[in-house]
Amino acid sequence: MAILKIARMGHPVLSRIAAPVTDPTAPEIKRLVADMIETMEDAQGAGLAAPQVHVPLRVVVFQAPGERSKGGLDENESFDHTAPLTVLINPVIEVVDATPEGGWEGCLSVPGLRGWVERARHIRYAGYGTDGTIWGGEILAADLLDFDRMAHLRPLRLPGGDAAARDTARCGLALLYQALGDDFAGHPAARMLVPDDARRTMLCRMIRSNVCCATSSGAGRVFDGVAALLGICRHNHFEAQAAMALEAAAHRAASGQFSGCGCRTRASVGSEALFELGTQGGCRVIDLSRLIRVIAESRCAAESAARSEELALLFHETLAQALATAALEASQRSGIRTIGLSGGVFCNVIFTRRITALLEASGMRVLRHCRVPANDGGLSLGQAAIAAAATATGSKGA
Repeated sequence: MAILKIARMGHPVLSRIAAPVTDPTAPEIKRLVADMIETMEDAQGAGLAAPQVHVPLRVVVFQAPGERSKGGLDENESFDHTAPLTVLINPVIEVVDATPEGGWEGCLSVPGLRGWVERARHIRYAGYGTDGTIWGGEILAADLLDFDRMAHLRPLRLPGGDAAARDTARCGLALLYQALGDDFAGHPAARMLVPDDARRTMLCRMIRSNVCCATSSGAGRVFDGVAALLGICRHNHFEAQAAMALEAAAHRAASGQFSGCGCRTRASVGSEALFELGTQGGCRVIDLSRLIRVIAESRCAAESAARSEELALLFHETLAQALATAALEASQRSGIRTIGLSGGVFCNVIFTRRITALLEASGMRVLRHCRVPANDGGLSLGQAAIAAAATATGSKGA
C-alpha cells in the first residue's frame, strides 16, 4: 500500500466528470482502494474519492461518523477511524427524503477549512464491491466485527443498472438469460416481456454482451423479474410494488381461490429440485434456473390468472427451500445454530413464514424482526450496532 498525493482545490482533476470503472475486480482497482484507505487514514479524513488522489474514476471510500459535526473547526481534531469502512465502485445514489439537514463538513482537498453544508436527510446508495457485484441475497456467518460470505443468489446481469429496479421486464430478461443462455432472446417469454422488437433486441444484446449492466445478487430483483414473467407487474411505480403484487398472487393461490389448476406447489419436478447449489470461490451459489424454465414454459402454455397465481406460490416455496437448504449447509460448516432473517424480502409474510418453518424444523433458532422493520430501518439499526461495537473495541468493523 502507499500514501497518495491529494489534489488540492483548483486542480483540474477535481472539476472533471469521473469515468466509470469497467472492471471492479481488476488488480489495479484493488490496489487503488487499498491506497485510498491508507491515504484517508493518514490524512485523518472521513472519506476520499479517487479524483482527489488524481485518479478520475468513480471510486469512493469512507468511514462516516455516527453524527455530523455541529461545531466549527477544531485545529486539534483527529478523526476516529472506528466507524465501519465502506468502499463503493460506480456508486448510485437515490434520495429517499429530500428534507435538508445541515452540518459542518471538511474536505481533504481544502485543508484547514470547514463549511456548513446542507444535504438530503435520507439517501440510499449502492455500488460495486471489489468482487464486481452488488450484494443483496446473501447468507453470512457474522458477528458485529467481521463476516464470512457463505452463500448467495446467483448474480443477475441487469441492463441499465438502476433502471431495472423500475422496469421489471429487464429483470425478467436477466432471469431468462441466466436460465436459457444466449438463445433466450427468441423465447416466447422474452417476447411477452418486451413486445417491441427493437427494444427487446437492444436489451438482450446488453445482457448477452454485459454492456451497461449492473451485476447483482439482490433478492429484490429476482422477485421483480418473476413478477414480470408472470405478467403480474411490469413496472415499479413505488418501491417493492412488484414484490407485493407477487406475494398477493401467491396468497390467493395458497388460500385456495384458484385450486385445481394443476400447477405444482412443491419445489421439485419429479425427484429433481427446482434449484441448484453450486460453488464459486469457496462460496455456495444458489441457482434458480430450473424454476425459471418451469415458470417460462408454464406461463407461455397457459395465460390464465390461475396459472400465474399458482406459479407465484411455487416461486415462494422454491426460494424458501433454496435459501433454507443453503443456510442449513452453512450452519453445518460454521457451527452456528442461530440465524437472523433481515432485509426487504422478509417483509413478505408468505416467504418469511415458510423459510422460518423450514429452518426451525431442522433445529435452528430463528430471529425475526418485531420492533424494527426488516428493510432499511432494520438495516440502519444494524449498521449503528456495528459502529458501536467497532468504537467499543477499536476495530474497523465488518
